[in-house]
Amino acid sequence: DSSLAASTRLRLYAEEIRLWAEGSIVVDGVAPAAQFRARVAHWLRRATAETASGQNVLAVTSAGVIAAVLCEVAGLPDSALAQSMGVIGNASLTGVVFSAKGTGLAYFNGTGHLAGDLLSGI
Repeated sequence: DSSLAASTRLRLYAEEIRLWAEGSIVVDGVAPAAQFRARVAHWLRRATAETASGQNVLAVTSAGVIAAVLCEVAGLPDSALAQSMGVIGNASLTGVVFSAKGTGLAYFNGTGHLAGDLLSGI
């Protein structure tokens, strides 16, 4: 509803994402959080399966996918998707390191490359 204040719409959106991530609600046309995360984990394995040592892989994607990758790498539960999505800045950089020994988070949500007036999020 366009009559709702932006802060109210943002609060309601954040609450809906939280309930979705917890598996408490079903959102029409949106995969459940566990299924979404499983698809992202599958994509992540495929994207990194045949990379050579020192090779970089670039993925330009959304806050939801970045949050799912973060949860996967850090071993966080699906319910952490909402909190993670809430802090990811638009056009931010997140780095993940892959090796035969495992996967780790190198950096998260970096925005140092952006001018201050370009900083934004959900």
